[in-house]
Amino acid sequence: MATPVSGISLANLIKASPFLTKALTPIANTYYKFTAYQQIGFRYDDLIPEENLAMIKALKRLSPKEHADRVYRMRVASQCSMSHTLLPKEQWTTLDQVCISMWMGGRARRGEGVRKGCLDHVQLKKEDG
Repeated sequence: MATPVSGISLANLIKASPFLTKALTPIANTYYKFTAYQQIGFRYDDLIPEENLAMIKALKRLSPKEHADRVYRMRVASQCSMSHTLLPKEQWTTLDQVCISMWMGGRARRGEGVRKGCLDHVQLKKEDG
């Protein structure tokens, strides 16, 4: 089942080709600099709607510390939005800090999620005797 944020991904093709990697990396870095979400402390995963079923499952896998950090980033971003300001430059999210592991890890382990989904509804029966 396709999700609203799923689509065709060329990431594996680009990573497999040294030419494409070398050609598209500067474009990706420039795009990253022009996006404003890092200027209010967001990571890529924070932009994915929470109503998505895959995202709900990914959020359940977060540790309590990661969940608290995510909530803090949401509150800071809301405050920045209401006050029409950006964070100071030293508080911006850097390219090294941007974490896409929660969402991309879930997509990469889609088969694992299906197996775990099957185990969510297992009922154990006691054998007599």
